[in-house]
Amino acid sequence: MGDAPPRDRREDGFPQAPGAGKGKGVVVNSGLLDSLWEEPKPAASPPAEPEPEVVRTPAPPPKPPDPRPRTAPRLSVARPTPPKPGPEVPVARSPAARPASPPVTAARPPVEKTPNAGSGEALHESAGRGFRNGRYEEAAAALQQLTRRDPGSWPAHFNLALCWARLERWDEAADSFTAVCRIQPRYWQAYTGLGICLLRQGLSEPALSSFEKALQFSGGEFQPRFGRALALQMMERYMEAHGLYEELVAEQPESVDVLANLTIVAAAVGRTAQASACAARVHELRHGTGAFASGPKG
Repeated sequence: MGDAPPRDRREDGFPQAPGAGKGKGVVVNSGLLDSLWEEPKPAASPPAEPEPEVVRTPAPPPKPPDPRPRTAPRLSVARPTPPKPGPEVPVARSPAARPASPPVTAARPPVEKTPNAGSGEALHESAGRGFRNGRYEEAAAALQQLTRRDPGSWPAHFNLALCWARLERWDEAADSFTAVCRIQPRYWQAYTGLGICLLRQGLSEPALSSFEKALQFSGGEFQPRFGRALALQMMERYMEAHGLYEELVAEQPESVDVLANLTIVAAAVGRTAQASACAARVHELRHGTGAFASGPKG
């Protein structure tokens, strides 16, 4: 008997993919969810109600002038009698009082408004800092508080799902993505994330449905198309997956994940030369060299 192949290689010499021991050989990278952190949007103000129309009644026409002559009434004027002179009384005059000056107060510096430590805005900011610094447990704890306070906050549910995905807690991540789909039924990123979680749990058929739902609302974005190819590959529908991977490689020729899966699928459909070229390119991108130590047998 010959020596067993290394654990990171298949028997035909191609790179071993995570999960290949289960007969699927699909490279599923949760990096599909990179750069999807959702900032909370301000609530949209309701449209202003139209001002009621003011109905103005026309002014009555002026009355015609009276033809009779007008005579001014006579007024009797009462003439005042002058007062009798009396002795002068000296008046003591006090000096004029000066107006009191206003009290002088020191100018206060402007106070910067910071969000309350327990407010929803502060919790989301804290979660964002934790997520960007790799403290996913801390970010998830803050986002869980937000979702309990406001179950309808889809950004909080979505970002919580991203935290669970980073922690590889796929059940919780799928639940959070499902909550987003209920609140925002046209949000394609949530369907993409749900599909990745289902793939990670080996549920290829519901994952395919989720990716197709994402494509329905995304207009053909790269991520749900890649997810759909992964699901088809996991279902061993290799010819369909092969066509999709070729389209994706044409768009992103340096995507290691796409090339690695195209390597596996090309070998499965008998395109050995293409599989060898893809495997060499994967090795070059990963290790910075064009040499591929042990190519596929064929």
